[in-house]
Amino acid sequence: MDDCLAPMLANLCATVTPMRTGHVALHADVFCLDNSKTHKAGVARTYHGYDGYAPIGAYLGEEGWCVGLELRPGDQHSQKDFPFFLDRVLPRARQLAGDRKLLVTLDGAHDAAANREQLSKEQVDYLIKWNPRGA
Repeated sequence: MDDCLAPMLANLCATVTPMRTGHVALHADVFCLDNSKTHKAGVARTYHGYDGYAPIGAYLGEEGWCVGLELRPGDQHSQKDFPFFLDRVLPRARQLAGDRKLLVTLDGAHDAAANREQLSKEQVDYLIKWNPRGA
């Protein structure tokens, strides 16, 4: 299904509005879905303190077009399998951004050397919130 997102948006001639800097924003983040009092597979205690899932999504441009969405167990850490998620999402974002540079924004859960290295190799600009790790 994810592989259909970029072609569908391209076929619809969806507008992908860049920021004032000329970058096209690509924001990826985990969010929690409350599934308390259910017995579904993958439901686990989330970082919000309830039972549910912790999906990750990636959203492009000022419009926030979804270019990736993955359902994950509630207790899965944000960084787990994140490089693989980026591998799948960045080509879609590039296709829709055209010749404009991407600016990937991530929260502190993704403050990892592996992410900075991967994004540098992909030649995209990025902003990652610093995570002091209890300092």
